[in-house]
This record gives sequence, structure tokens and C-alpha cells, in this order.
Amino acid sequence: QSAGSHEAMAALELAISKLSQDHQRAITLRFLEGRSHEEVGQLMERTTEAAKMLCHRALRELRKEIGSASMFL
Repeated sequence: QSAGSHEAMAALELAISKLSQDHQRAITLRFLEGRSHEEVGQLMERTTEAAKMLCHRALRELRKEIGSASMFL
């Protein structure tokens, strides 16, 4: 991996760490572990629709954090 991709990954990890615990878990389950919205809901004890909304909100917050954290993402 290039130095730029290492820096981008570090910026992403930092941005995720700034999210709420629920948002961190939703991002991890849905996008890093590749689970379905239904699985995210089951694991987080929420409905599938609530899990979809949580993932959407988590991504929105992550985009805000990334925008202020790095020029690489």
C-alpha cells in the first residue's frame, strides 16, 4: 500500500472513532463486516428499518468527519 492509502485509512479510522457508539457499530457491521440491514438490526436489537436509518445517519456523520479530517477521502 502507498503512503497515501495508509494516511487515508488512518483518517477514516479517526473519523469513525469520533462517531457515537451506535454509529460506530452500525458502520462496522454494515460496511466493514458486510452484513445486511436485517443482520445489523438483529445484532443491535432494532428493526430492519431502524437499522437502515441508523446506517444512513452514521454515513452522513462519517462524511462530515471525513470532510474535516482528510483531503484523501
